[in-house]
Formats: sequence, structure tokens, C-alpha cells
Amino acid sequence: MKITTVSHAPEFEDAESINFFSNKYFIDSTILYIKISHLKHEIEALGIRLDGLDGDDCAKVEYWTKRKKDEILEFYAYGGTVVIISDEKPVVYLRKNNYIDHLKIDFINIFTGNDFLEYNPFEGSNCVPMPVARKLSEICQIKFHATFIVHNADSKTLFSTIKTANDISFYLKKDKGLLIVLPHLVTKRFDQTWEESQATFLNCLLELIKTIKADVDSILNNSPKWLNEFEFSKEKVSLKELDELNTKQKALEAEINLRKELLTNYAFIKSILYTKGPELEIGIKRCLEHMKADFYFPAGSNTDLIIEDDQTHFAVEVKGSSGSASKQHVRQLEEWVNSAAVKHQKEDCKGILIINTFCDTPISKRIDVNFPPNVVEFSTLRNHCLITTITLLKIINDFDDGKIDKKEIFNLIRKTNGVLSYT
Repeated sequence: MKITTVSHAPEFEDAESINFFSNKYFIDSTILYIKISHLKHEIEALGIRLDGLDGDDCAKVEYWTKRKKDEILEFYAYGGTVVIISDEKPVVYLRKNNYIDHLKIDFINIFTGNDFLEYNPFEGSNCVPMPVARKLSEICQIKFHATFIVHNADSKTLFSTIKTANDISFYLKKDKGLLIVLPHLVTKRFDQTWEESQATFLNCLLELIKTIKADVDSILNNSPKWLNEFEFSKEKVSLKELDELNTKQKALEAEINLRKELLTNYAFIKSILYTKGPELEIGIKRCLEHMKADFYFPAGSNTDLIIEDDQTHFAVEVKGSSGSASKQHVRQLEEWVNSAAVKHQKEDCKGILIINTFCDTPISKRIDVNFPPNVVEFSTLRNHCLITTITLLKIINDFDDGKIDKKEIFNLIRKTNGVLSYT
């Protein structure tokens, strides 16, 4: 058995240490033991500037990534085992010369072959080991930096978070080989030297690999039906408790998903405080949907929209501005009101300008006038309603709290001539 480590120095006695992205070949190894932190250091060792990549740098990183992905597939075909210690976040973004675009390197995906892997940054130390990984949890303190979703039904969990049961560690059989992803593991025992601790850890790791390769699941799944002729006294109790826990877990997962959806929706809605153009229009659309407003985009228009209620039709103009509202904004609104009245036969059409003023400025520093006097005068003469995105969010907040309903909101807009004031 030959162990090759990708780290600053050999992690185990008699192990060879290599730089993964160098020309050093590892195909004759039995186990390839890799730390994410060292892979990140190696990117720098290639002579690549992490802050300001040029075209040659990008090509070099992409070349090494593809080459090593091919080598790993060959390693699996020979029966090799890859053990990854995710001691840091497994994704790095290298900034390109234009300081806007980034090159993403997902280190673990280099080793998953054709299996797509998603990860979410999530740090912690409390987790649940599966039975096969229990020995590791007994000798090591565990820290994790991410949770994983592997798009392969054959992947198996080794460690998971306690409340949400998300994977922080897993294994996956690859061809004749094996991929094991472990969190950051630190040996607990203080009565041993570093070498002794590493030897204890290695023995535990080798036992884990041996158990996984023995295919415990296959043994359990192929048990004969008559095996249940013998039954432990606590089996029925445990089965009943498991059913109850599964029911609670499903209900909890439904609650979690509901909260996630709500928070995602709020994030979209709050985006109207910093966006303009098409992104702002998407946010306003989400706001109207949230308030259960009836609206539509007339044929041929992707921006101007019409809101309908029982009494009035509202022609809405959405604008984002780095400064205050301008007379050009309200003139465009008036053109849209007149166009809507003619094209869509909305004689009682009222104009609404929803504008994100000072969109590049933090909310606490937006102290200038949103609507200059000439804008207010122009709109007042034409019965427009002028609304800032901050005011709209205040209305939505009260809507969610049950302090105002949809009918009251549009009555307020209908009666407003000029700037809508809402506190």
C-alpha cells in the first residue's frame, strides 16, 4: 500500500508528499490524501497572480484543472482511493484583470468526475456521524466549512448537520475506486505525540476505507427474509420511534423550505433599493405579486405595466436613478398614461411613478430631496402618484403585519396627488 499526500509535508510515516498541480504523477499510489488548503497554496506556487489574472493565467489554471481531472479518472479506474480533507471552503474565485469577472475553481469537483456537486458555505462543529464513521468522531474534533449536495444517488453520508441533516461529509464509489470527502479533523488525544496521533488517525481512516469497500449496504440489503424470525425487544419500539421522527422531520423540512422561500422573496423585494433598469422592474413585479395586485404588461411592452382594481386603472412607470427624480421621468410617465388611455381604452387611467432614487447610496445617507419642486408641480397638475422604493417597502412591511390591506393601499394611491407620504 502506497499513500501519497498533497500537503506541505508527509502527513503519515512512509507517505510521500507531492504538489498536486505539478508534473508529479500519483497513479501508482493506493491512497491520495489531499487537503483543500494545500491546493489553494499550490495555485499561487504555479506563479499565478490571484488578484488580477491575465489571459495566460486563466488558460494555465483551466489547463491544470482539466489535466488533473483526467488523471483522477484514470486513478479511479486502477482502484485508487481519494481522501479529501475539506479544511477550508472548497471554492476559490480568482479575480481577472478587469477586476469585475472571476474565474471559479471548485476543487472538490475536480475529483467527482461526471457527478455534479453543489456546496453551500456553512461553518460549524456540531454534527452527527453515521455508524461507519463513528470511530473517526471519537478520536477527532470536527470542524466543517460547507454542506454538500451530490447529484448521484449512490453517494453515502458520513457526517451530517444535526438539525437540517445536510451532508458535510460523504463517500462515492468511482469506477473501481473510491472518493471520500471529510471535514476538518483534529485528533483529540493529548497523551500522544503528533506522530502517534497521526498513526491513530491513519489506522482509523484505513479501517473506514476497508469497511466502505466491503460494501456493508450490500450485506444488509441482501439479508434473507427469515432473518426477522429473530427479533430484538427494542426493534419494534425503535421502528415506531423512527416513523414518528420521520414524520416530524418532514414537517420540519416543510417549515424550513417555507422560511427559505419567504427569505428569498424578501431578498428579491429588497433589491429594489439598489437596482435600476430590468433588475428593478423584476423587483417591482415581485412586490406587486407579494401584495396580490392584479397587473399585466401590455403587448409589446416589457417595462411599462398596468395595475387594475375595481375602480381605477393605474399606468405604472418604473425608474432607477443615482440622484433624485427628474422632470424627464414624470414626462415619460405622462406619455405612458396618455398612451394607455388611448391604446387600452383606460379613460380613468392614473399615473404612478415608482422610482428608486439615489440607488447607489446607503439608505441612512439618502437625505437629499427625492422629488424636486418642478417634478412635484408637473405631477400634481396631472394627478400623478409619486412613490419611492423605500416608501413602497414600508407599505409592504405593514401589509405583511396586517396593518393595511390591498384595497387600502390602492385607495391611498388613488387619493394621492403628487408625492405619496407614508409613515
